[in-house]
Amino acid sequence: EWDRYMEEYSDTGGVARTRQLKRLVRGGVPGSFRGRLWPCLAGTAKLREQHPPRHYEDLLECAERGQAEQHEVQSEIDKDLRRTFPGHRMFATPDGLAALRRVLVAYSVHAPSVGYCQSLNFVVAMLLLFMDEEHAFWLLDTIVRKLLPENYYAADMCGCMADQACLRSLVTDRFREHL
Repeated sequence: EWDRYMEEYSDTGGVARTRQLKRLVRGGVPGSFRGRLWPCLAGTAKLREQHPPRHYEDLLECAERGQAEQHEVQSEIDKDLRRTFPGHRMFATPDGLAALRRVLVAYSVHAPSVGYCQSLNFVVAMLLLFMDEEHAFWLLDTIVRKLLPENYYAADMCGCMADQACLRSLVTDRFREHL
C-alpha cells in the first residue's frame, strides 16, 4: 500500500491528507519513505520559502566567522556529539559527526533564541538517518517553530522540564505499586 501511495505522491508532488494516509501513517512510515514524507507532512516547504535558496550554506559560513558567543555554542555542541547514538555506525564516523555538527551549528545561528539545547542532537541525528543535512535542518526548524509549543526549546529548557514532570507524575500514578 505504501508503494502505491508513494507512486501517487511522486506523480502529484504533494500529500493529500486522506483517511488512507492517516491509516498508513498510524501503521508506521517505512524507513525508505520517511525522508520524503516527513517534511511534506510537517509543512517544511512553507517555512523554507521564507528564506533565500542558499540560507543553510550562508548560516554555516556565518558560523565560521562567528563571534565569541558562537564559539561557546559550538563548544556545547562539540561536548554532545560523541554522546549522540554512540553505538550507531553513522555517528561512529567523522563524516556522520561532522554532518550532525553542521546542522546543529547552522541552527544555532538561524535561531539564536534557541541556540543549542541538549537533546536537539538526538532530534537531528534521527533526522539525518533518513535525509541529508539541509533537509534535516529545515525539518528541525519546522519541528521547533511550528510543531512544538512555543519556547519548548529555550535556554532554561522550561518546556522540556515541564514534559518530564508530567511524565514522572503519570508514571508514578500509574505504576505506584511497582515503584
